[in-house]
Amino acid sequence: MAFSTSSLSFTPSFVKLANPAAIHCPGISTLIQNKPEKNGDRYEVAYSFYFGDYGHISVQGAYLTYEDSYLAVTGGSGSFEGVYGQVKLHQLVYHPFKILYTFYLKGIKDLPEELLGKAHCSC
Repeated sequence: MAFSTSSLSFTPSFVKLANPAAIHCPGISTLIQNKPEKNGDRYEVAYSFYFGDYGHISVQGAYLTYEDSYLAVTGGSGSFEGVYGQVKLHQLVYHPFKILYTFYLKGIKDLPEELLGKAHCSC
C-alpha cells in the first residue's frame, strides 16, 4: 500500500519490529483538571515516541481521558527528521492506560513497511 508523504496516517506496528523492546515513550504528564461529570481527567503532556533505530517523534498538548485528543508533533529525528502534524489518542482502557495512537504526519519521506500497521501501545 502506498502512502502519500503530504498527508500520512499510520498506527505503528510495534510487534513487527525486530526489537520491540527498543520502543518506548518517556515524557511528562501533569494532571490539570479532574472532570467527574465526564468520568475522566485532563492532562498536559510532553513526550517522545522512540522507534529504535528509526528515530523518534516528540509530541505535546492536552490529553483528555474521556474523549479523543490530538497532540501536536513538535519534531523528530532519524526517519522522522522534519516531521510535523498531529497524533490522535483514543483511550481504550483507563486503568491501566491503554491508548490507540494514530499518527497524521507531514514533511517526511515514506516510512519503512515495518512501521506501518495497527497495534496498541501502553506507553
